[in-house]
Amino acid sequence: MFAATQHGAPGLVGGRRGWEDSCGKGAGGGLFDGLDHTGVYNRVIDSYRMRIEDDYVYGRIRGLYADEDPIPDFRRILDMAEAKKLLPVWWDREKRAACESLDVKSDGNCYLGHAVEKPDIQEKYSDQVMPTKIRVFAEDVYGRPIGR
Repeated sequence: MFAATQHGAPGLVGGRRGWEDSCGKGAGGGLFDGLDHTGVYNRVIDSYRMRIEDDYVYGRIRGLYADEDPIPDFRRILDMAEAKKLLPVWWDREKRAACESLDVKSDGNCYLGHAVEKPDIQEKYSDQVMPTKIRVFAEDVYGRPIGR
């Protein structure tokens, strides 16, 4: 199970990976603690955006880097996160639709058509370890680490 380290980053406890927090089992390992719905949507979207960037760095070209519409791919990721129960217990169709509505606003800071890099995430959340937190969430969604 993960626990927060002194810097707030998830750390390995007991030699195995798993998520349990106040949002319910599987709800992001503390990533969503204390957030309103919009805060959760932002982190879910940014975890996807960061993963697209990381995949690009490792030669897996897709989404905006492949000139593809990123919406269908993002929806598949939401499907996986829902199936694995990685989202807060309050997540439902209505909340999913609200999340999806944020990712298509080109003037917003969660637009799937804009690239995002580690410094962008650090600045947005004023948290130097937020890129690691959202990468770990994406790894659990995909079931594989970056580059594989």
